[in-house]
Amino acid sequence: MKLYNTFEEVQENIKEAIKLYLEVLQERGETIPEPTTK
Repeated sequence: MKLYNTFEEVQENIKEAIKLYLEVLQERGETIPEPTTK
């Protein structure tokens, strides 16, 4: 398990995970959810 050294590294990994999630949704022909705010 890798521990991150900086907040910036965590942010970059989250962005990459979201990007990959959206790519998989598109590949499966699923709808990408609309952004929401609370």
